[in-house]
Amino acid sequence: MILHYLSPRHNFCDGSAPKAPLPGPPAEEAERQPVTLWRKSIGQILIGMVLCSVTLNFWYLSELLPAIGLILLLLGFRALRRENRWFSVCWIIAAVRTALFFSLLALGGSIIQAAGLAEHLLSHLALLNLILLLLQYGCFVGGMKALQFKAGAAVPNGGAAGLFIWALAMVFFSILPLEGTPRILLTLSMAVIFLLIIRTLFQASKKIDETGYEVDPAPVKLQNRALCALILAAFTAALACCYLFLSRYPMRWVVAEPTEPATAPIRENLLALGFPEIVLRDLSAEDLQACNGAVEVFYTMEDFPVNNGRTIREENGNQTVITRVFDEKELRLTSVAVRLLGEQEYWKIFHHFLWIKNPGFYGTEAIMLQPADLCEGWPSPADAAAGGRVLYNEGGTVYTAPYFELGTDAQFPGSLFAAFSMPEKGTRHRGYLSYHVRDMESAVYLYSGFRYTHQKSRLQYPAITAMDHQKSDTWSNHVFHTADEEFTFRRGI
Repeated sequence: MILHYLSPRHNFCDGSAPKAPLPGPPAEEAERQPVTLWRKSIGQILIGMVLCSVTLNFWYLSELLPAIGLILLLLGFRALRRENRWFSVCWIIAAVRTALFFSLLALGGSIIQAAGLAEHLLSHLALLNLILLLLQYGCFVGGMKALQFKAGAAVPNGGAAGLFIWALAMVFFSILPLEGTPRILLTLSMAVIFLLIIRTLFQASKKIDETGYEVDPAPVKLQNRALCALILAAFTAALACCYLFLSRYPMRWVVAEPTEPATAPIRENLLALGFPEIVLRDLSAEDLQACNGAVEVFYTMEDFPVNNGRTIREENGNQTVITRVFDEKELRLTSVAVRLLGEQEYWKIFHHFLWIKNPGFYGTEAIMLQPADLCEGWPSPADAAAGGRVLYNEGGTVYTAPYFELGTDAQFPGSLFAAFSMPEKGTRHRGYLSYHVRDMESAVYLYSGFRYTHQKSRLQYPAITAMDHQKSDTWSNHVFHTADEEFTFRRGI
């Protein structure tokens, strides 16, 4: 279908007579001869292939090298697209692969990949890119063969064919379950073979150039520099859009329903037992009903800073004492345990957070909850019936939404995770998590860990979510800040 729209003046190697080679320059003028269009273009193509095949996971080279390589492929095949139809197809594929790669590169500024929001689409695009790569290598073989025939160069075509076979072998080896030394040896062997193939192709291109054959220059409306600037501008604009519009979870905000009159006796009982009112008024009707018949309440409340504070230096003799002081603490964490009686002793645990001051919400937020060690009657997180919601105020109206993600992770047994995003607008951004514990008669201590991670900047690439940051077992950095609370008390005190 692609070939149908190509110009009929391009021809495959169909047995037509080759063009007569032009007489070469004298030996003393060879060194002064400018680089031909063929030599420049094939150099861009082969260097681009090398850069697209190299993976270095530091200094963003895993993104920069393929980006440069694809642009070189695009420019090289762009200049040769009038030479034969094979190179025309290679140019079309290079354009598609470049657009696809830079689109995915721009998506690195969003949470789409990190949050798995388009996992199936991304896997299909990866498969499409692999198919295009193999197709491009196959067309490159045909293009080299056709060009050698037209130039009258007696050059073996094994290098181009070897490149296609090498690509197929890499696809096959990538699915083999090899680990450790065998995988390293295979990778090194394939790298050496690839470099030998590229060297052979360079030599073949040099022999074609020595025949004096001149390729048909393709007319262009944009010079190479202008085309590169256009690609860079489009990528920058797409990356900015991803940072601004695709860095948050799609939350389902609705107006919070007013408190049901039927729950008024439950609220009064909880307040009489000492349940903090700032938490009580945020509870859903279901959680209020779950606290019906409460007989005992324990709670702790603590404010945490998310700013860098200020440093105070005090001279004490020969020593300098440096103290970090926080004049403002923006995050308030409150933990509440409600004891209920029934056939079995039943505890309802609440972990509540409140942003006293809007710190600026730039992306994602996350909570990691450690209900307890699996002992003394504690349930596993899967059986803890975790629930909760997030809220904020705007214009006298309270809005609420469920967590975007709430559940467990097999890599972190004994923990619950919640992921969400807060709007930049509004005030009193807050929320809570709750779960229950049964069979606590033999337990002496109650422990529940609550860790809140806040994203305080958009400046990260590739973008990761606050939940990913929590699971990486790192603490605060220039993008994320973590506050940790341990809710512990002894029963009967």
